[in-house]
Amino acid sequence: MAMIDKNNVHYTLEAFHYGYKIEGDSRKKTKKKTKKKIVVACFTTFVDWEDEDGQLKDILDLQQSLLNIYAAYPHEYITVELTISRQACAYAS
Repeated sequence: MAMIDKNNVHYTLEAFHYGYKIEGDSRKKTKKKTKKKIVVACFTTFVDWEDEDGQLKDILDLQQSLLNIYAAYPHEYITVELTISRQACAYAS
């Protein structure tokens, strides 16, 4: 897996959930949310200056696909988050 500094990209699309720790005895099985973010999918890209609108449409389509895929994820609730950096917004017309 490649490690990419997310501060240097224009678009980041992530699907993630937070870890849980089971506390107490096995009959109660109380879940406690931990702060560990578990990423199940991550897409990063730079702006395509020649086709910004088409690229953004493709990213939004991919976001919708991830929402559809993870809507029935059996283990945890999955959050799908799209981040557009300020650099990308500064050049938008």
